[in-house]
Amino acid sequence: MCSSDLRGNLLFLGYGPSDSDLQLLINCLWPDNKLASKSWLLHQAKPGDLEQELWKTRNVELLPMGASLEEFVNDFQADIDTLIR
Repeated sequence: MCSSDLRGNLLFLGYGPSDSDLQLLINCLWPDNKLASKSWLLHQAKPGDLEQELWKTRNVELLPMGASLEEFVNDFQADIDTLIR
C-alpha cells in the first residue's frame, strides 16, 4: 500500500535518473507523477535531454554530484551552515 501524503521537499540520494526502483516509488507515491513540493535528485549519471525534461515535469531538479561524495558532503555542509547563520 502506498501513501501520497508526502508534502515536503525531498532529496533523493542513491538513485540514478533512470533507476527503475525510483520510477516505481514515484509512480506509487505520486500517481500523477508530480511531487507537490520542489525536490531534488542527486546523481552521478549523465541524464539525456528527455530524462531532464521528465524530471522537470515531476517538479524534481537533477543535481549532478561532483567528483566525490566527500566533496559533495563538504559543499552541502557549507551551504547548510550559510543558510542557518
